[in-house]
Amino acid sequence: MEVDDGYVARPGLSLSAADEVDRAGIKVAVAQGSAPDGFLTRTLKNAEIIRVPGGLAPAREALADGRADVYGENVHLASRIAAELPGAKVLDGRFNLVQMSIAVPKHNAATLPIVDEFVRDAKRDGLIAQLIARADLRGVRPAP
Repeated sequence: MEVDDGYVARPGLSLSAADEVDRAGIKVAVAQGSAPDGFLTRTLKNAEIIRVPGGLAPAREALADGRADVYGENVHLASRIAAELPGAKVLDGRFNLVQMSIAVPKHNAATLPIVDEFVRDAKRDGLIAQLIARADLRGVRPAP
């Protein structure tokens, strides 16, 4: 599957899209050591990165108390943060696309054809799309 990484903005922030974030004066919070932390550390040129502990509560608090203007996370979690913080919103667009995969240990390499077949069939039959919809995962879709 593919997962969008995006931003949730604090209440009252005038930005509306992810591509407006990287500018001077904008503070971007991320979970310290997370994948969004690594990606944004490499790619943001003008915005300031604020690292906070992982979890929904620290993210919500960083936005609520004004330490950050936006919080970078996968869109599903960004939506949950926005739902818990009145006036917060998920910005349109994304800053990264994460392609999820399944791995098998090298010592179990013989199982790879079985896993490949299962995933191929689950995609073809719509099972992955159904499970994503059932879980109400925003910003997530089956990989092409």
